[in-house]
Amino acid sequence: MTESQHPDDTSGSPSTDLTHPLARGDLRLAQDFLFTKISLLCTRDADLQEWAFEMRSLNGLCPPPDRPQQAFLFAYTLARYWSAHRTRSLPPSGSKELSPFTASFVDAVEHEREDVAKQVWFAGDESDRGLTGVRAWNFTAELVVDARDRPVLPDNCTPPPLTRPYDPNSAEDK
Repeated sequence: MTESQHPDDTSGSPSTDLTHPLARGDLRLAQDFLFTKISLLCTRDADLQEWAFEMRSLNGLCPPPDRPQQAFLFAYTLARYWSAHRTRSLPPSGSKELSPFTASFVDAVEHEREDVAKQVWFAGDESDRGLTGVRAWNFTAELVVDARDRPVLPDNCTPPPLTRPYDPNSAEDK
């Protein structure tokens, strides 16, 4: 095996498939990649400037014909992440309603209505459908700022699990 050969490649020739996940056309692989990227940005509490940088970079990795679909997939993944975060958090202080576009899109995602989400996302100006478009940016900024302003419920807010009646460590059994 040569140094540049992938360990799973038994053909004897060096591996040449170093294509970025977003450029492969595999939607499952692309969504896994986007979920990881979004998770890292949210966990790091990245500012909007870093989000903009990442979105420009991701847009550049996609072949031009795939950019609208990748932007949709990014927004869909971010909406899923934001929805999960919202269930573990308190409303932000001085909260405001989501914009009609964002609210409609998130509602479709939360109800697992991909067809409706696509109708919402792809309606309007065709030139504004990539990750560097105004629509993707406004949507992302709105959800990121909202998530940042939501205090996450501490783990001690959930009730402790009930002990089993036969648990030898139960106070009632002692």
